[in-house]
Amino acid sequence: AKRPGFAQLMADAEAGRFDVVVVHKMDRFARKLRICLECLERLGRARVGLVSVSEPNLDYSTPQGFLFLSMLGTLAEWYSRNLAAETKKGWAERKRKGLYAGRLPFGVMKGEDGVPVPDTRPFEVNGRTTCNHEGLLLAFQRAAEGATDSEVAEALDAAGYRPNPHARRARFTRDAARTILANRFYVGE
Repeated sequence: AKRPGFAQLMADAEAGRFDVVVVHKMDRFARKLRICLECLERLGRARVGLVSVSEPNLDYSTPQGFLFLSMLGTLAEWYSRNLAAETKKGWAERKRKGLYAGRLPFGVMKGEDGVPVPDTRPFEVNGRTTCNHEGLLLAFQRAAEGATDSEVAEALDAAGYRPNPHARRARFTRDAARTILANRFYVGE
C-alpha cells in the first residue's frame, strides 16, 4: 500500500508484460527480507528475471545466488531498522535539549542557538512588507473570531502568505489551516 508503483510493477510482471526487472541496488527493490523473498518467488513463478546494476551476476535461482540475495535483503532490512532507531534517538536528544525535531511549522524559523523563534524575516507582498509570523497571528486571530478552517486558509491566501516560502504559487488549503490551528507546537510542546 505504501508503494503503489511497486505493486503495479509486480502485477505487470505477473501479467507477462516484461521479462526482466532492473534495479539500481537490491535495497531499492525491498527493504524487508520477507517482502524481498516473497517478491523474488513471485517473479520466479512469472519467469521474470531480476538484475541489479550495482550487484551484477545475481542469479537467485541457484543456491549460492539465493544465499547472496538473502544476505543483501537482510542487510537492507538491518540498515532500514538501524536508521530508524538512530533517527528516533536523534529526535529524542533534540527534544531533551529543548530543540524542535522535524520540519518547523509555518510562522517560525530556527534561531541562532537552534531554538525556534518567530519568523520575522520581512518580505514584500501586495505592495506591503510583512513576515510569516504575522500570517500565523492572522490565522489564529481569524480562528478566534469564529472563522472556519477554509475561511482561515482564504484569509492567508488573500493576504499573500504561502505555506512554503519557496513555492510562490502554492496556496493554503482547509487542511493546511487545520494543521496550523491544531499544532501543539504553538502552545509550547
